[in-house]
Amino acid sequence: MKKLFAIVLLVWSQNLFSQAAIAGLTYYNGPKSEMRVYKISDFLSMNEELIGSAKISESGRFNMSVPCTNIQKIVLRYDDKFAGMYIQPNAKYNIVFGDKDATVTGFKDANETEMMFFKLDTNDINYKILGFEAWMDSSVADFFYLRDVKPGDFVQKISSFKREVNEFYAAEKEPYFLKYVKYSVAGIIDNFQFVGAMSYDEKFKTYFENETIDLTHEKYMEYFDRFFEKYYFVSEKPIRDAIYDAVIRSNPQQFLQALELDPYLKNKELRNVIALKIIRDEINSKVLPRTNLVTLLKELESAFINKELGKCAHALFETFNELQIGQKVPNFQFTEKISLYNFAGKTVYLHFFDPRNQRCIAEIGALKKIQEKYKDYVTLISIYKTPLDGFNATDKRNIESLTWARIELVAEHPVWKTMKIPTFPYYILLDEQLQLKASPALSPTPNGSYDTIEKIFYEIKRKADSKQ
Repeated sequence: MKKLFAIVLLVWSQNLFSQAAIAGLTYYNGPKSEMRVYKISDFLSMNEELIGSAKISESGRFNMSVPCTNIQKIVLRYDDKFAGMYIQPNAKYNIVFGDKDATVTGFKDANETEMMFFKLDTNDINYKILGFEAWMDSSVADFFYLRDVKPGDFVQKISSFKREVNEFYAAEKEPYFLKYVKYSVAGIIDNFQFVGAMSYDEKFKTYFENETIDLTHEKYMEYFDRFFEKYYFVSEKPIRDAIYDAVIRSNPQQFLQALELDPYLKNKELRNVIALKIIRDEINSKVLPRTNLVTLLKELESAFINKELGKCAHALFETFNELQIGQKVPNFQFTEKISLYNFAGKTVYLHFFDPRNQRCIAEIGALKKIQEKYKDYVTLISIYKTPLDGFNATDKRNIESLTWARIELVAEHPVWKTMKIPTFPYYILLDEQLQLKASPALSPTPNGSYDTIEKIFYEIKRKADSKQ
């Protein structure tokens, strides 16, 4: 019994203290603020959880350790830039986080930037993935042209490549990487249309029938999304009608029962994931009522026995149950005595501020002019985040230069997530009843169309003065 307890204690302590170390340098020519690290909790909701942060030095360097008990995808963000990578327990990473315009183009997102590894261990998951991706890209490029001109040779090349992959990784022991290879091949090679290609039924049996559902695996979920693409629209009419009726009634049990009509969805967990996928895919389609879908998410969150699925449902609910223009914002508690509702009665201009961000600092002068000119008509509130390493003397001077209401909040405060603050500076406009008027709102300095918030403030002042 003592030995068993010792083993359990050892495993628990290893999990508790398992970390990954990340040391990096950014060449991006911008304000040196804070590098934040998020893990992707699941690849259905794409929810990001903050797991660590570090100050970026004046020379562009940062250093941190983040919790890591298994292989997972992370996203590194600072200002409006980001890059992704994988981490594994007890690994050390040296990276350069650079300007995307320097050497690389073709990113899906305009804010995604180049990232390079140095001294990467050959046993690391990133090394393995990069090597496999380069091999597959090169191989596909070599034989893809044969698909139309020599289809027979094309089929042979596909079979040959898949055989080579199986032989090369026959001794590989890492389950995450083996799954990465399997579903990468499924997404590229097995997705080609040619005579003799795998049928829908064969693909389902190979990749889903006896496989454990894995929301946390990027390639598995990529293939899942592609395989069940537009599920609601391509399903048989009786299934589609049953789903529609369940959504109209906002009945989660009826919703899940409707999916039992699909002979491929015998697995309960698979049905549950498909249910969440339908809601995610159709939430903005206007085919199924958005309000009902959001209600279903809330119900499914508590209905799922699987905690990971419940967490995914909650993340989707948080994403889609967002404030709409015209809705009253929550009464955020800022301090023990001050909440947002204390500021009702005048238009409120929320200014989300980072005292280390050069653009934030550059706009202080314009904000002062706005404040002085319209303080009797608009309440200006600056909100800034408590950094992990505290404020230095320069930060404090920048904060003290804000001569109006200013509020310091911890990173975990709900205002950041609820109001979806993506970067700094960021502005939100609320009316006298604290209903959302604009997010983002115009800034005090001209945008690309030479518009500023002052035009709106002038109208507020003019209307107020005309009533006197």
